[in-house]
Amino acid sequence: MSLQRASLAALFTVALLAGCSSTDKQPEDAVASMDRCNAQPVQALIGKPVSPTLVDEAKRSSGAHVARVLNPNDPVTMDYNSLRLNIDVDAQQVIRQIHCG
Repeated sequence: MSLQRASLAALFTVALLAGCSSTDKQPEDAVASMDRCNAQPVQALIGKPVSPTLVDEAKRSSGAHVARVLNPNDPVTMDYNSLRLNIDVDAQQVIRQIHCG
């Protein structure tokens, strides 16, 4: 009888712990997408002159954690950073391309 009580107690404990688990977690894909740069919302900035204010606006609107302006012939690291917004400008400082990475 003692073994039966121990088994029931163990079963009750497992059931209790299962009831305490959180089910309001977001799927990993949803969390990952919230922590990435999205250049789509800032494509309207192409053709505009770059400025510190515009870079801050683009960073905020894209969800990027960091933004960099890339001038013609600038050396660029080839590492991919899903949190970085790249703003490519021409010699006149006009935005030609905006992308993440």
